[in-house]
Amino acid sequence: MKTSASRSRFGWSVVRKLSIIMPYFEAPQMLQYQYAYMREYAPELKARLEYVLVDDNSQKHRATFPMSSFGIAFKMYKMDADIKWGGDSCKNIGVYNATHEWVLTTDIDHIIPEKTIDAILNTHKLSEDVAYRFHRLMAPEMKAHVFHPNSWLFHRNLYRTFKGYDERLAGCYSTNSDFTNRVKAYAPIVQLLSHLITIPTTMIPDASMPESFGRKSPENSDMLRFRLEARAHEKGGNRARVLSFPYHQVTQSEEF
Repeated sequence: MKTSASRSRFGWSVVRKLSIIMPYFEAPQMLQYQYAYMREYAPELKARLEYVLVDDNSQKHRATFPMSSFGIAFKMYKMDADIKWGGDSCKNIGVYNATHEWVLTTDIDHIIPEKTIDAILNTHKLSEDVAYRFHRLMAPEMKAHVFHPNSWLFHRNLYRTFKGYDERLAGCYSTNSDFTNRVKAYAPIVQLLSHLITIPTTMIPDASMPESFGRKSPENSDMLRFRLEARAHEKGGNRARVLSFPYHQVTQSEEF
């Protein structure tokens, strides 16, 4: 196994470690699938990983901790605000509380193959000044699909430079373009050869959010347009507003 290194303006850094950030909402089956999948990573990879799960104020099926055999450093946070479609805010919470310098943000219905983890930690030559995307396969046929707009790999310092997802748009769906444009203003975007795998609801029924959870139905496109227009007239409107909703870290002893 090769020794990993990351290029920065100061030269090559030491062994790379990775924090994986995922929002969660009412998806207990998909969460257990994630835990089981990650548990099978090689021990030498798990030792350099952290999994940060952020519950978007679930009420029916709150996030649970993995079993002790999980073998990956784990932290859980909970959004205390009851807003529509809070996944963007959850990702901000996860990144700003991540331990490791490299952060991978994706959604709960995307699994990360061990080969992708190994490449990130050991073989990809990554620059802290570049944002990275992944190829994507659709399970179970493993057919190639367009990249997932919500899955990224960043150096944590880069993410904090452009702040992250703008929480003035909280509750709105399809904020991907706004986020991508903010990234582009600070860094080139490179698509890695590595891939993620999307799990459909035909495999895991709660992999994607069911329509029955009406509380989480996002605002319509008119609301997003209205908020973008309002932001354009704000002083300093180009800077994202982050960590604007209350949240707390969940402990295993907490009655959560």
